[in-house]
Amino acid sequence: MDTTKLRAFLEICNTGSFSKAAERFSYTPSAFSHMVDGLENDFGVKLFLRTHKGVKLTKQGELVYNDVVRVVDAERQLKSSLERIKSENDVKICTYSSVAHFILPEIIRDYKKINDKVKFSIQIIDRLKDAIDKGMADVYFGDAHAYDDDIECFPILKDEYVAVVPSSEFKGRRSINREELYPYPYIKTNETILNDVFCDEKFKEIVNYTSVEDFSILTMVSKNIGVSVTNSLVARERVKGVKVLGLVPKLYRTIGMMYNKNISQESKRFISYLKEKFKDQKVDCIS
Repeated sequence: MDTTKLRAFLEICNTGSFSKAAERFSYTPSAFSHMVDGLENDFGVKLFLRTHKGVKLTKQGELVYNDVVRVVDAERQLKSSLERIKSENDVKICTYSSVAHFILPEIIRDYKKINDKVKFSIQIIDRLKDAIDKGMADVYFGDAHAYDDDIECFPILKDEYVAVVPSSEFKGRRSINREELYPYPYIKTNETILNDVFCDEKFKEIVNYTSVEDFSILTMVSKNIGVSVTNSLVARERVKGVKVLGLVPKLYRTIGMMYNKNISQESKRFISYLKEKFKDQKVDCIS
């Protein structure tokens, strides 16, 4: 039996109106009425009484109502189970572009040697906490401070922050004190750690920068728009006209692997693999 008719039956019961139910199904009233007539023919009983007050179930309709609910629920559960089975080899990942560029390729390559049937889906984001709150993935890679008590986190890498400046500035220098950046226009990102360390009012100018593409900040620096501070993963991307300087005092972030508990079996295996891979690394979150 076509369960569309059964769902139409329940929608009429919920709304008490053929026209409202038809609208929710995106049917014309006549087509919807014809579908319900077909259901009554299938059952061999009259299901609805139309009155000036609306639509109500007949005695026979009341008798079959609970059975229809069970059938529709069973179909929904079956579809959910099938989707879960089909996604058992899927691992959905959300991360920053720099992590996807420099860290994930090796991890994915090595894991595929263990299970070549795994299907990775990678989405690049700029705000990790937003992605976590929306449940956009099974596994997240990003700043460890972005997680809360509702999600598990396993640290995998300590990443140093560095200053990126036009190559014409600070000649012969390999490091720079944080305060030496204040006389310049500052390209500001949305990284909380940096916002807590630097005082906007002290910079010559603030250029607010938000992008899912980490590396484009280097291009802005190369065009003399300003100076900035970014992590060493981003700074690995060499851009002509940009100089990378160590910060004094040093500043770090921790790249962590974060994950929900209700995820696919393959995602759980992937997480176990990474925990084993990085278990001997001593990683602390330093701010």
